[in-house]
Amino acid sequence: MKTMAEAGAKFSIANEIGEEDYHVELPEGDYLLVSAGLEYGSSAAKFDSDKILRVQRRVHEFKHYANGRKWWTQKPGIDILMAIPKSKILMLPEKGYSYVPIEIGGIRLALNVSGGTGVGKGWTDIVHQGSSIGVFRAKKNLKILAEYAVIPEDIDLGPVQVMTEGEQKEYRELCAYHDTRSKIKVGDKVVLKSHYSIEGSQGPFSIIGKQSRKRSFICVSDSIYSSNFKVTYKHIDWTKTAEVNAVALV
Repeated sequence: MKTMAEAGAKFSIANEIGEEDYHVELPEGDYLLVSAGLEYGSSAAKFDSDKILRVQRRVHEFKHYANGRKWWTQKPGIDILMAIPKSKILMLPEKGYSYVPIEIGGIRLALNVSGGTGVGKGWTDIVHQGSSIGVFRAKKNLKILAEYAVIPEDIDLGPVQVMTEGEQKEYRELCAYHDTRSKIKVGDKVVLKSHYSIEGSQGPFSIIGKQSRKRSFICVSDSIYSSNFKVTYKHIDWTKTAEVNAVALV
């Protein structure tokens, strides 16, 4: 296996396993900036190191496949940026197709390069500075990465991506969902999002039962005459629900 430094501007696995139709273009410089996502509320979110070059809040999106269909979910978190010398990054002789396989300190990772492009013969993935290496829930691998990371004086971190007002609102709502859904119980209340209502009301509605597997609550209201009704998680305004139940938010 070659290091990223040895591979130069373009890595090909033709000499490794006889394949000539897959290549990886690599950025210039002696280091690769890698972005590691840390899941909100996990032990990884408490990871700290003097090798971290930048910290940014981020909504992480996850793609899922099951029974022939695809869907996305979102979770709040943060991204940290670290610089790894190319001489410490092994290029694995495998076809990544938008997820370039590498190894750092014995950890197998994949650089998410957001798709490849056909250049000449076959398929070429293009690795840019700041490529994502995934979202982490535990600190173990982050500690190993930090052992290999450096703080170079001559590297451009690129522009800071500031969240828009809409993105900040979405981030707060996802954090509220994470912090609130497991804490509220029978006897507490829920509030609906502004574009949902039950008989014209957003609540608050009193919880009389939970359906965890169905991601919903059974509720009642003094102002609604039906005996009870179901409120699904996706219809709940979790920020307002946290407020009415005095749940402290970060």
